[in-house]
Amino acid sequence: MKEISKKELMEQMEMGELAYKQKGTQDTTNKIPKFRPIFREDNETDVPDAWELNPTQQPGAGQLFVPTDCEEVEAFIEKNKEWLDELGLMSSLQPMLHSCKRTKYQPRNAKAGTTYVPSGEGKPAETKIKIQLNRLVDEYLGNPEVSTRLERLSIPEIKSRDRKHLNKYGRVDNDYINYQTHTFNSYLTGTQFLKFVTARVSNKKLPDEYKSYHLARQFNQNYRNWDETTKNQQSYVGKTDAYKLDKFGFDEDNLDVTVRMDLAINGKLSNNQYVWTVKFKTKFGRKLKEERWLSGLELDKDETITKTADLEPGTTFDDKNTVMDSLPIKTALIEALDELRSKIMNEYKPVEMLKKANIKQYDITNRPQVNEGIEIAKQVIEKINSLKKLKK
Repeated sequence: MKEISKKELMEQMEMGELAYKQKGTQDTTNKIPKFRPIFREDNETDVPDAWELNPTQQPGAGQLFVPTDCEEVEAFIEKNKEWLDELGLMSSLQPMLHSCKRTKYQPRNAKAGTTYVPSGEGKPAETKIKIQLNRLVDEYLGNPEVSTRLERLSIPEIKSRDRKHLNKYGRVDNDYINYQTHTFNSYLTGTQFLKFVTARVSNKKLPDEYKSYHLARQFNQNYRNWDETTKNQQSYVGKTDAYKLDKFGFDEDNLDVTVRMDLAINGKLSNNQYVWTVKFKTKFGRKLKEERWLSGLELDKDETITKTADLEPGTTFDDKNTVMDSLPIKTALIEALDELRSKIMNEYKPVEMLKKANIKQYDITNRPQVNEGIEIAKQVIEKINSLKKLKK
């Protein structure tokens, strides 16, 4: 196998994908996987450091299986505390420590284990803020009820704890917070998209599948970001040698329809006030089957919610007492998230996407179809016959 340099690898994938490399796997459907391997950044082997397990594939039924590689649990925690804390940030699951060796294949028995509970002591403000912010977003916008509603609305779900979907470059401290997450849903054809939307309007399920994914390099500051319509381009060049990911983000399928969802949360401390701005946007794009690329995504929904918390004069924050420990600030954020949740659950209607999904023959392809030609011929004959009758 050809050896790939770190520089070449960075050019082909976003840095955020390296911290928890999922070799040979990609999140391309909306199904909950039964198992998912987790690799540490410095792990160059094919043996995972941990496993996310969910045999029943039900929301909230999973667990995070972390083998200690036969090391004593206390010693393992002391040595890997920072990594274990970070696992908690990327997942809503608490790490379960198991006194066993790491294995190449998913564990068969994951019942017994020691739960690792982050103490929170000694953590910088950035880490504490991220933990609490992720939990609130997950509680109000990432729960199964909201995810099910977004699915019926044909809007991608909000993933608040999956590192791949998050902006890891955003500034997070006591003075300013920049939180962003995104998800894409793509469909093979306009016809497939119409079938899905129609089924969702009538609250039915289809056996067919669409692609739900994150797109790398959306928030990158070190390399050129990938275009949001990358997976709608007919430019597939295979997979990377190292981790079997699609090179440059291209997709081997010719995806004609894409819906994008972005959630941004900004917080700013200023003049004895803390201002939260929550933005929720969706974008839509569709191309013809024979077109090589999609020209761009058009803005669909665009919500902005602002909430302000008044603070006592002279209020200060540090690593021990962060902005997320302030009741007025936390309450203002909860109000903003709850308002957005209410719009999603009550104001948005599944039928709204039907207008965009409704297609005619020229929305699918410019190439003349046999049936279409017959219909045109019939119309011409009818027109000629009507003219003959007028002459008589």
